[in-house]
Amino acid sequence: MRQFAFPTMIVFSLLSIGLTSGYAGTGPAEKIDDVLREEVDLTGHGLNGSITLHLQADDVMHPFKWTLEISCKGKLVFRHVSDDEWLDKFFADSGYVGNCEGYLDCKKRYYYHNILRYLFVKTDLEASPHAFSKSNLGSIHTVARNYLKDVQGLSDKAIDELVQKMIKRIGSGQAPILYVPISPVQNNFPRMYVEEIGLFVPVYEW
Repeated sequence: MRQFAFPTMIVFSLLSIGLTSGYAGTGPAEKIDDVLREEVDLTGHGLNGSITLHLQADDVMHPFKWTLEISCKGKLVFRHVSDDEWLDKFFADSGYVGNCEGYLDCKKRYYYHNILRYLFVKTDLEASPHAFSKSNLGSIHTVARNYLKDVQGLSDKAIDELVQKMIKRIGSGQAPILYVPISPVQNNFPRMYVEEIGLFVPVYEW
């Protein structure tokens, strides 16, 4: 298993963080079992977390499976597993992944560069006005509340306090929002790290 450690991540998607060196020398017949590691500020005020991206495949020409884990203070706070067999052929399509040419180049760029580069974005969600609307069933008032109540079993009072804190932090534009990719052109619903419970909580569904 090869492991790659990179400098602390800047949580702005527009900044390059130099991850492309991770796939240098990956041969077409070489089994893929690579681990990329990164550090990130989970809250926007200095609470660091560790990101591990584990890539696996029979070789670089076969579909990838990957596992993303985020830990904070030695505790696993988020885990996502993806089997990308369904999307593998699309890496050959022009424009499916930017700044690359051809199946192999675009595939390497997505897995060894783009996933971590665009994983966290600082935003106030102004472009999604329904994110805070109580009348929208996909807003933070519904999705976060349901998660905190049904999954975490918190009281209504505790939920009210946490949701208001989440809204304030997002509105500041300093809270890193987690966007785990489904593919190069689609993300899962956004989440944010809530320090009070030590977990990532969904903030919006469209």
